[in-house]
Amino acid sequence: MEKGTRKWPFLLHEFTEETKDLLITGHDCESRMFRVSTCPVAVPGLTLISTASKNGAKESSGAVRALYKYNKHIGADIQFDSMSQISGNLTLNKQFLQSGIAQVTFRFPHYTSSKLNVVYLLRHAAFSMSTALHRFPKFGLSTSIGSSGIDFGMELGITKTSFFGVLNAGLQVTKPSYQATILLTNKGDMLKASYFHNLSKAKNISAAIEMSRCLLTKENTFLAGGSWGIDHLTVVKAKVDNHGKLNTLLQLGISKKVLLSISGGFDIKAMDRKPEIGFGITLKL
Repeated sequence: MEKGTRKWPFLLHEFTEETKDLLITGHDCESRMFRVSTCPVAVPGLTLISTASKNGAKESSGAVRALYKYNKHIGADIQFDSMSQISGNLTLNKQFLQSGIAQVTFRFPHYTSSKLNVVYLLRHAAFSMSTALHRFPKFGLSTSIGSSGIDFGMELGITKTSFFGVLNAGLQVTKPSYQATILLTNKGDMLKASYFHNLSKAKNISAAIEMSRCLLTKENTFLAGGSWGIDHLTVVKAKVDNHGKLNTLLQLGISKKVLLSISGGFDIKAMDRKPEIGFGITLKL
């Protein structure tokens, strides 16, 4: 969580990463997934990963992913799936561009989501510029300044119809054991506050809380959760929101190559309803 060797501020889209990982990642009760991942090729700089999955009664799907690193300066991540879609990104990292990082994200045939992103990093400031690669491009500008674990960031999105299509701002305090964030998004209409605390690094116990308020409708939302690493292979997560929805997640690493996930969703205010159950298994061969 702490910056460690990182010498530049977090950009706004990187704010609340710890909170999102605890309260969002893995909490999916609708999926019944079986996934097998294999790495048939692993030569210097190149790794190929094939994945096959089946989600409940839906049709099976698969994908082939290629990861390539050249001399620690240039990287590529390309994926081809069973729906005949190609997606990925090409990256020139900080060692190649001095203080900058350039990344091109592409997707075919849905090319409208492709974009170019350039990041420039300084010791107490970070700048990011992105543009969509289609007929009516959207431009995004993001900047952050910070020092001693305190970062302030802003985002500005320019579209065809509006110069301020996107306007967000935030303040984040990052310390070794906690992360506190305040965000003003949706052109100043949505106010969010979140707090993540690592209660015990030795036992991998942490907790997080997120609150938001829509200034126009006066609507409030609340989400709180925690996680506990029982051992180095097993993690338990739980979260509850202001509507009385309780979600739990058990991630059990049977071995380094087998991961079992079981998720559950319960409505505390309507216990007569059937709970939602989801499970998944990942095999790395």
